[in-house]
Amino acid sequence: MNTKKVMLITGATSGIGKALAEFYYKKNFKLILTGSSEEKIEKLSKKFKKNTLLICADLTQSKDIRGIVDQSIKKFKKIDILIANAGLYEPDKIINGNPERWESVIKVNVISVFRLINLVLPHMKKNKFGDIAITSSISGHQAIHWEPIYSASKHAIQSFAHGLRTQVSKYNIRVMSIAP
Repeated sequence: MNTKKVMLITGATSGIGKALAEFYYKKNFKLILTGSSEEKIEKLSKKFKKNTLLICADLTQSKDIRGIVDQSIKKFKKIDILIANAGLYEPDKIINGNPERWESVIKVNVISVFRLINLVLPHMKKNKFGDIAITSSISGHQAIHWEPIYSASKHAIQSFAHGLRTQVSKYNIRVMSIAP
């Protein structure tokens, strides 16, 4: 395993992101792990000590997204792999739902992915290499009637991944969406 690879994982404090962080930490990857909870980031800091940068960030804030990339490049000089995994789930019914919550879902599940990738791509292009994996969902392939906002966010990610893949393949950057 190439221990010189630098991997950024958003949503690394729980679920899929945490499992990926644990797996790649054992493989000696250099890791940038983000999450929105100071408490959960603090817990990770006890487990992930060497070659790791832990960042608490609010992905609804563009300055926090920029901060992730700036801190990552400052510490590791590059980002080889981006796993855009952070996400919010929203099962609201539209008729009595909470539009503010919907906006947060779209900001985290869609807009933050766009912004983060936009900031990471110049570094990958410069290095002539990159892997980008975006966590999607079965809801990105089929609208689920009890979660229309979440489904819409994952449909957006599916479309984005397909378009992005076409644009960046000439730079040896691979793009995939994963629907667990």
